[in-house]
Amino acid sequence: MSAPRMCASLRSKLFVNSHSSCSFQVSRNAFFWKSDQEEKVEELEPAVKTISHPKSSKMQTHSRLVKGYKPPENLKVKVKEIVQEICGEVPEDLASLRLNDRKIKFKILTKLMTELDHSVSNRELSSMNSLKDVLNYFETEVRDTSVYEDLAKLNLPKNIHIALNSVKFDAEKDTFFKGVSAFPNNETIITSLRRKHRSNRND
Repeated sequence: MSAPRMCASLRSKLFVNSHSSCSFQVSRNAFFWKSDQEEKVEELEPAVKTISHPKSSKMQTHSRLVKGYKPPENLKVKVKEIVQEICGEVPEDLASLRLNDRKIKFKILTKLMTELDHSVSNRELSSMNSLKDVLNYFETEVRDTSVYEDLAKLNLPKNIHIALNSVKFDAEKDTFFKGVSAFPNNETIITSLRRKHRSNRND
């Protein structure tokens, strides 16, 4: 083969190879290229953000009843006696004692819960790192009434009235409609023992 023909053949092969590589690159970009809209979606921050546990607890709307607790006047004396019984030595500043040892922490809190009849929840347990935290917890009074009941005891305006006791229909007492109920054969079931004694029905 002459030199001119070899050059022409070589040029055609180079052209074909370059053309095929370009077409492959174009097809690859067509399948894998991200649109502007997809890129913007990736840069956006998530709309839903996590809420911390204490904040979510304040957002709860249901009324939950808890066991009442009133701290004794000699609370610090009792705590000091329990710590001295378990640890043997008590620092001058009682609140500065760290509860790094889990066994000692368990013994102190168990003894306090038994003596004071006030349990410690798991959420509060994880935040108790020193006796200062323990004293703050057991010095806090807990009411056995709900938020609804506390609201009813406030000095409310005259146009606002809160009924604590529920009113139930009684065919013998409610004679306005001659004892006819709007919901016949539909008995009200009271599941709470606390609310059952407030009802005027004898179930």
